Amino acid sequence: MAGKARHVLLRACRATARRAGPVLGFWLAALAATASADCPPDHLVQPMAGRSAAASVANQHDRGLHAPWAEASAQLSLTAALAVPTDEYGHGILGDLRDAKALIITLGDPATNRIACPARVSLPKGEVFEDIAPRLADLTGDGLPEIITVQSSIQSGARLVIYDAQGTLLAATKPIGRRNRWLAPIGVADFDGDGAPDIAYIDRPHLAKRLTVWRWQSGKLTPMPPLDGVTNHQIGWAFIAGGIRNCGPSPELILSDGNWRNTLAIKWSGTGWSTKTLATHATPASLAQALTCP
Repeated sequence: MAGKARHVLLRACRATARRAGPVLGFWLAALAATASADCPPDHLVQPMAGRSAAASVANQHDRGLHAPWAEASAQLSLTAALAVPTDEYGHGILGDLRDAKALIITLGDPATNRIACPARVSLPKGEVFEDIAPRLADLTGDGLPEIITVQSSIQSGARLVIYDAQGTLLAATKPIGRRNRWLAPIGVADFDGDGAPDIAYIDRPHLAKRLTVWRWQSGKLTPMPPLDGVTNHQIGWAFIAGGIRNCGPSPELILSDGNWRNTLAIKWSGTGWSTKTLATHATPASLAQALTCP
């Protein structure tokens, strides 16, 4: 059905990781298992280089095991990666970084080289993943991170999407509403101190330049008040500048003002966003430096 991505459940299979980086090792192990009936070949595509994220996960949690095929004491690795490069959308906002048609999610045990058959999210015609790489954050509190990324449509532009480790779409923001309109993720933190995670991004960092933050509450996204006149990206950059720092009682967003003249620290004040100027210039380097606590 158009607009809906298909997903499959993770299934365990055995394979040996060849010598590679900590992220790609598991993917190469999966590729070596293409003959296994547990792993459909179309779920074993190699990820796009440098377009993945990984997190360490304790197998044991309050409701049982994340991977029943692994020891309860195992320290697992969850990896999410963009795959199947495409030029279908043609926006080019990330410079030489190509869009992706698939999101591949794998859970494995590095100690035993055992890996779950990847879950694959495949997008229909006219939709792409338009991001540098997925982001991982445990939104549900079960110890297994969810996957957060940007999904764009020829009809309606970008939206933020959240998938679980099985490739099921849990939540999504409303699309911006027009082709070639993008959002630049910042990260996840508890900005308002209510104990629940909040997800931040810049809506149209080259046009609207609007800080947009969503509270994650009981599996749903609810908006916090926005802040206009800030940004974290310029057209053609293959990276997103700034981020989140934790240097005091509450997290701060490190961003530029809308004209790239000032480096800012922004935090939630209880009723709105408060802004502090850290430097009277703004570059990717100044934002990166500001992420370090003074």
